[in-house]
Amino acid sequence: DVTATIDVILTDNQALHRLSVGGSGLKQIPSTVCGLHELNTLNLNNNSLMSLQTECFSTLPQLRNVILSRNHLTEIPDHIFDNNDFLQTVDFQQNSISSIGLHVFSNASNLQNLESISLHNNALTTLEPWPLIRMIVRETSITLQDNLIGNTTDRLNWKYTCDLGTVRGELLLMSNKLARLSDLQKWFPSFAEVFCLVTKAIPLHVDLSSNEYYCDCLEYE
Repeated sequence: DVTATIDVILTDNQALHRLSVGGSGLKQIPSTVCGLHELNTLNLNNNSLMSLQTECFSTLPQLRNVILSRNHLTEIPDHIFDNNDFLQTVDFQQNSISSIGLHVFSNASNLQNLESISLHNNALTTLEPWPLIRMIVRETSITLQDNLIGNTTDRLNWKYTCDLGTVRGELLLMSNKLARLSDLQKWFPSFAEVFCLVTKAIPLHVDLSSNEYYCDCLEYE
């Protein structure tokens, strides 16, 4: 039992700063890991994790790097990182994630050190405006390529306005199911705000290649 083995090892290593367990078939994060209050890097790449416990991450306030790629996760639960103020990178690539809690990445007052969010090769079908929120807080690299994103949504009821400042970073949306660029207008109250974003977007790189666009010119008549 890999969980029992980890529990035995960690019992005498409570001050651990880095933990890496890969290729073990681990199905959930052991409770002993949640007690490593000095942990700054958690790497559980290439296991069989099915779900995440929000309460576990709340007891790891020193976390800076979370690598959970190549597992079997289907969602990122709401408020999972609310107590992780030092978090810099999160890597969820190559899972089966189809749902991200509405407030995981959307609270501008949280996660102010977050610089990299990797979510490529998952099963997301829609996208809330949280990437813009994150890139206003600080320069951030967000990878969302190779999902199933077909349209944008705004359940957050958030809109970009010029007074919010510069959007900085990289947003990769290649190889999704996006068909109309006009879908992105949901995140802007008017075309003037789109123009404002573009004029301030020198530090911003967006890649929308290899999607399924068709001409939607009639929408602008």
